[in-house]
Formats: sequence, C-alpha cells, structure tokens
Amino acid sequence: MDGVISDKSAGLYGSFYSIGMIISPIMGSLIYEHFEGVDETNAFNKTCDVFALLTIVYTVLYLSLIHI
Repeated sequence: MDGVISDKSAGLYGSFYSIGMIISPIMGSLIYEHFEGVDETNAFNKTCDVFALLTIVYTVLYLSLIHI
C-alpha cells in the first residue's frame, strides 16, 4: 500500500508542478493588469496577496487529492 501512495503522490506532485508553471505567468499578468487599472501604486502588492491566497487553495486541493 505504501508503494501505491508514493506513486500517487509523485504523480500528483509532477502534474500540479507542471500545471502551476504553465498557468502562473498567465494568471499573474492578468491579475497585475487588473489591479494596475484600479490602483497603480499597489498593483504589485495586491497581485502578491492574490497569489498567496491561490497558493493556499492550491495546497489544500493537492493535499485533499492525496487522501482520495
């Protein structure tokens, strides 16, 4: 059973890492452009806040899928 769990978690880690590498630059530029139109001085800070929240959601999703 340990081998199955290890294989599953390794596969999920690789897929989540790859998806994150593809999606994050696209989402980052879109979020930054949105906040730049609203408030130029704090656009970068607000973009970092959004990414921190998205990272927490992404981590919870990853950890919940390991236990399925």
